[in-house]
Amino acid sequence: MATAAKQQGKLDTERRRLNQALDRLELRLQALEEEIEQACRDLQAMVPTAKIQFRYVRCGKKGCRCTEGRGHGPYAYASEKVGGKVRTRYLGKEPKLPKGAVDKRTYRLFVKRLEELRREREKIFDRIARALEHLR
Repeated sequence: MATAAKQQGKLDTERRRLNQALDRLELRLQALEEEIEQACRDLQAMVPTAKIQFRYVRCGKKGCRCTEGRGHGPYAYASEKVGGKVRTRYLGKEPKLPKGAVDKRTYRLFVKRLEELRREREKIFDRIARALEHLR
């Protein structure tokens, strides 16, 4: 009888421990979900609305070297759809990124961070599944 009570006590202790672990995992999972949602919003805000292109242009002057080669440039132009029409504007000889836009490196770092958060979430799901198996 004492052995059965001991085993039941161990079982109850193990269940309490697993329940506490599940509670901690659930809290971490909620925090991860919030981080993922914020990262998605941040990433979406980084996507530029304008497409940046570099073009060579011809000036039209007689005898200019651009008539035989590629042209002058490359110069940066931003194209975006406004009211159903594509509008193109010259950004200048030394273009700056449009307001709210980020460079490719920063964007890639954000994408990488989002992937890491999603992988961590999957690991937590796996740990929860294993813990639930032990509780059964």
